Amino acid sequence: MLGPQACDAWKKEAEEAGERASAAGAECELAREQRDALEVQVKKLQEELERLHTGPEPQALPAFSDLEALSLSTLYSLQKQLRAHLEQVDKAVFHMQSVKCLKCQEQKRAVLPCQHAALCELCAEGSECPICQPGRAHALQS
Repeated sequence: MLGPQACDAWKKEAEEAGERASAAGAECELAREQRDALEVQVKKLQEELERLHTGPEPQALPAFSDLEALSLSTLYSLQKQLRAHLEQVDKAVFHMQSVKCLKCQEQKRAVLPCQHAALCELCAEGSECPICQPGRAHALQS
């Protein structure tokens, strides 16, 4: 027969486990919110990138042969703008690489049975996890 101390200890353990689960749930929700915010930011950056490709700015960029005709201060300004745009593109690429399937690079990653999120559901069918199979991860990215 169990004594009152054992019951109290189990109750305390259960309460602590409940608190840890609650904290983990809150962390999970925060991570989801951050992911959603990043996805919105990536979408905005993609729209901006498309606008840059189709908008007036690419045509406004002088031909390479005309660059020497520009003043040094104008070239510095142009260089600064291009670096800022390139930084935004780099951030978007980095984010997309972290959420898109390693194989098709089109669909969002799904959690595989091994708990790795590397492939989308379509690519995961009949495939081994590239993280669990290190030789395959390099082959997928090539």
